[in-house]
Amino acid sequence: MASSDLFDSSIKANFFFEDVGSSEADVKAAFKRLRLDEVDVVLGPIDTASTETALLTNQRDPLAIIEPSAISDEIDGRVADQNWLFRMATTISQDNNALVELLARDKNSSIALVTGTDSYSWSARKTIAFGLALRGIRNVSIYTINDLRSIRKSKPDVLVLASMEESVPFMNAMGDWVDGISTVYLVQGNLANYSMYSWARSLANAQAIAPADVSSNSFKARLVSALNRPALLNSPNSPVFSLAKRIYDSVMLAGNTFRAGDSNLAFRNRLAQAKSDGQLLFTAAGYYRAQKYTMFRYGANGLFSPVGIFDPDTP
Repeated sequence: MASSDLFDSSIKANFFFEDVGSSEADVKAAFKRLRLDEVDVVLGPIDTASTETALLTNQRDPLAIIEPSAISDEIDGRVADQNWLFRMATTISQDNNALVELLARDKNSSIALVTGTDSYSWSARKTIAFGLALRGIRNVSIYTINDLRSIRKSKPDVLVLASMEESVPFMNAMGDWVDGISTVYLVQGNLANYSMYSWARSLANAQAIAPADVSSNSFKARLVSALNRPALLNSPNSPVFSLAKRIYDSVMLAGNTFRAGDSNLAFRNRLAQAKSDGQLLFTAAGYYRAQKYTMFRYGANGLFSPVGIFDPDTP
């Protein structure tokens, strides 16, 4: 689809798929073949481990890598202090920082940050607490999810629940108390169907944000037609659509950025200067900047629905 659209705009792009394997030796051999074939840009791989291995082999005569899926914050795409990895999806830390931006807009609120004990929760705790401190929000109390007595006594204006499986017993124990808090936020890992629980009503008006779907209905219909898989439309929120759209956008970005005769470095520099709506598309470290977020709100039935769009870069 992207190749066809690029060709319609007089840009001819050639694509091929390369299985880079799983070992460092396999990936080194694959990247050697890519350079021999005079490849200008690599799309993917789409998981953290494979991307990390690929970057280890991309230190000499590097190629620009556009990553269409969400990967770990820990991945470093630098070669000689220049970034060569460009992410088309935000990371968990970026998503949590977007929540911080939303929280920070009400500077007079007292905030109770309640976190679980798993690694996801502790990462969220670190990002949210640090982000609030940087924005001058000082009235923040931090609790672990099993410290029920202290949490009950805190009576904050805002409760932020950052946990995963531990959320269910917490909400069961705190249902009568949470109902008295003016605003409750859940991190993305909490965004789930709670309709089967007796305390679901206490979540009424609780909010959460998640990266907005990047694929339009027209794109979904076009993809389904191209794949000849109409059954995919039975699950319009399937991650396959978002991944396909980010791959499509990656190809379009590469094609529209490339100039004949560019060196690898010149092409990398063009990607680093790519813009969307007049703003740079990537940070200096290659993180995606143009993501908007869907705001969700829970009803009294324990189900959530979209209520708007939040753009962290808009005051």
